[in-house]
Amino acid sequence: MIISLALLASLALSGTGAPSEGSLLAAAASGTPVAAAPTSASEAAATGAALRFLALLDRDDWAGSWQATHKSFQLLNTVDWWTQASQSVRARVGKPISRELATVDFTAAPPKGYWVITFTARYSNQTRVTETLQMASEGDGWKVAGITVE
Repeated sequence: MIISLALLASLALSGTGAPSEGSLLAAAASGTPVAAAPTSASEAAATGAALRFLALLDRDDWAGSWQATHKSFQLLNTVDWWTQASQSVRARVGKPISRELATVDFTAAPPKGYWVITFTARYSNQTRVTETLQMASEGDGWKVAGITVE
């Protein structure tokens, strides 16, 4: 059973992997925004932001976690809706016990690409839960644009 807490708003961009040099030159010539290439610093920043967001959820800080989401998420979801959805998931999976980083993937898409970060977690009511966070750039950092818990 999959519970989708948010859609990747404004991130339905085609293409995976790094763009070719020719496509970068063509995009630059046409004025089309080009996604930045992933760096270890960018990966660390996105992963850190994902962990801080999950820590808010672990404390049942629904308003704080909503504040930590990307503006595209906030435009589509109210704090009240987010609170109800989060409480519903919490009732199903229970309290968090442990969490391990499983995968970190970057998709090069304008304007700055996005990260998909997956954790394998253990909760009091479910022993194996996959948490997938979609991280989009906002300001000088990364914020959660979507999350699924399955």
